[in-house]
Amino acid sequence: MTDTTGAGDMFAAGFMFGLCSGLPFSLCGRVASILAADTITHLGAKLSIDIKSKVEDIIKNGTTELRI
Repeated sequence: MTDTTGAGDMFAAGFMFGLCSGLPFSLCGRVASILAADTITHLGAKLSIDIKSKVEDIIKNGTTELRI
């Protein structure tokens, strides 16, 4: 059985979201990384219920620390 999680797609989407939102590259990478990292923790292509708050925290605080 192959589980295609879509982590690469989530990374690309997160990075593009950051770019379109005018975030610096370092934060674009953090948003992308947390989305990709979160999606591989589940079977199938889905995200955690609290992922929105994690991304908002990264953007609001400008943190480049990756917390999952």
